[in-house]
Amino acid sequence: MFLPRMFMMHCRFGCDGLQGSNQVFDVCRVCNGDGTSCQRQSSTFAAGVSGIFNFVVEIPTGATSIRITNNNLLRGDHIAITSTSGVKFRGNGPNPDASQRAFVGNFVIVHEVVTNVMETFRSPGPIPEPLTIEVFLTSSLATPIEFEYYDSPTAILSWVVGEWSTCSATCDGTETRLVTCISATNGVQSIVADSACESTIGPKPDTIRACNAGLCAQWIAAPFGQCSTKCGKGKQQRSVECRVGSQAVNDNECDPLSMPHKTQVCISIKCLLDADCKPIENPFVRRGAI
Repeated sequence: MFLPRMFMMHCRFGCDGLQGSNQVFDVCRVCNGDGTSCQRQSSTFAAGVSGIFNFVVEIPTGATSIRITNNNLLRGDHIAITSTSGVKFRGNGPNPDASQRAFVGNFVIVHEVVTNVMETFRSPGPIPEPLTIEVFLTSSLATPIEFEYYDSPTAILSWVVGEWSTCSATCDGTETRLVTCISATNGVQSIVADSACESTIGPKPDTIRACNAGLCAQWIAAPFGQCSTKCGKGKQQRSVECRVGSQAVNDNECDPLSMPHKTQVCISIKCLLDADCKPIENPFVRRGAI
C-alpha cells in the first residue's frame, strides 16, 4: 500500500516553518539568531531556613532558555514555581512533585526528576509573566540551587535635545527645539514614548523659551502741526519715528503695517473771525440808498 512520503520519513522543519530548513532558535528565541540580542543571567542559591519555602529568584517577563537545577532532591529539598496566574509546581512540604509539565500562557515548563537525586525545570520562553522560584529546605543545602535564563539587555533611556531654532521675532519672540526620548539597547537606538523617560529620568526638558526679550522697537508719533491753510481744507503733518526706548532706529525695525499716518486732512475756520476774510457779495442784490 502506498503511503505519502511524509509519513514514511521523518519530516524536519526549521524555526522558519520550512520543511528541510536548518534554521533553529537561538537562546534568545530568535529564529536563526546569533544569541547577541539577549544576555545570560545566572547565579546560585546556597542558604536558607529549613522547614519552609525560601525565595530564590524572580525570573522576569520575556525571559528565555530558562533552566533551574536542584541536586538535593534526595535530601527532600525541592523547587516550587509560582506565576501571577497561579502555582505551577509546589510539593506538599518535604514531598516534591513528580515529573510533569505546566504552562505559563502558551509556553511550557518541563519538570523532570532524575533518579530521585536531581530535578530540573526548563522552559524555552519567552514567558509572558514573571516566575517566582522558591526552594523547600529540609536542612542546610549540600549543593547550591543553580539557575540561568536569558533576557533582553537593560535599555538605557535618555533625553536627546536638538538645537534651538531662530528667534521668531526681533523683539519678545520665542525659540523652539525638538526633545525626544531615546531607548538604547546594544548600541541600537529607537524613539519611545516621552512617558518612558519621564518615569525613569525626570521631566522633559523645555521645548520652547522666550528670546529677544526687553525693549521693543515701536513707532513714536509727534503731535500734528498746524493746518496748511488759514481758511478751508488743508493738511497737517507730523513726524513718525521708529525707536527702541529713546533711540531712533531704522524704520525696518518696526512693523510697517502699524506705522501711524504722517499726514491728515484739516479744515480751518479761522477765516470766519479774520477781518481780512470778506464775505462774498451776491451780484443779484442791488445796493442803493435806503
